[in-house]
Amino acid sequence: MSTCASLEATLEQFHAYVAAHAAGPDDDAMKNMMAAQLMSIMATIDGLTDIDLIKATSLTNVITAGPWNHGQKLRLSARLTARYSVVILQQTSKPQQQCMTYEDYLTAPDWAEVDGATGMQVKIRVVASRAVTLDLINPNEKTLARMSAIAARPYACHGEISASQLKSIKEKIK
Repeated sequence: MSTCASLEATLEQFHAYVAAHAAGPDDDAMKNMMAAQLMSIMATIDGLTDIDLIKATSLTNVITAGPWNHGQKLRLSARLTARYSVVILQQTSKPQQQCMTYEDYLTAPDWAEVDGATGMQVKIRVVASRAVTLDLINPNEKTLARMSAIAARPYACHGEISASQLKSIKEKIK
């Protein structure tokens, strides 16, 4: 894995190399070398793990100042933006939690309230409140389905609830 600092140094060295050659980027050999370097840099960008907003901005400035044509600059900037987005999402996404025995954690009063409630909002509140008590704040799909089925009782048991209604319940529990 490469670091942003090493990529920035590589870019600056490459820019200096291109500037030092009199033929410039119009020469066929230079065009081929730049195309190969472009692919190498894009692969390096894909492996960056230490990227943050400051480093992404600095790399973008180095790319913009370089000998790349407009299309190449756009490709490099787009790749850098995509990599930054992936890293940020990985850092901010919460792990999903699984609780395949969620119903075992509902107390007798919880069950009584779920079964006795006439409004769906009360059922959803009971199910969601118990989840918060268990620190179950980001349930995975299977756990969320179990929770939704409990909130949909007894309607789901008798086929009196549509798929769109069940989906709505899942969204409200989330």
